[in-house]
Amino acid sequence: FAIDRLGGIEALSGLRSLDFGGMARGVSLAPLAKLERLETLSLNVADGMTDFGSLLTLPKLRTLSLTNLEPTKRHREVVEVAQTLVARGVAVLDLDGKAHPLARRAAAKPKRAPR
Repeated sequence: FAIDRLGGIEALSGLRSLDFGGMARGVSLAPLAKLERLETLSLNVADGMTDFGSLLTLPKLRTLSLTNLEPTKRHREVVEVAQTLVARGVAVLDLDGKAHPLARRAAAKPKRAPR
């Protein structure tokens, strides 16, 4: 089965871990912003989800697993969110549970000093 929207998920306010496993195709991730206790999230980027920026509001997120994330124009928002989360100390992992290559690149980039 597949889920086409996440509205109502906020009723699961104590949810700490969520793995969509390819079941949420084309959904907006915005409703996840209300899951303030969510610590672990697993997503398949190829499922065409939207509103990845909503993940930046999750205060307890510690681990984000992303499959099928590619450095393409289509995934630009996801890459930017992943890089921001890595900078905040969130582990962004690939399918094998290792630091996602895009996350490693983001962590390795030196920050410029303000001018």
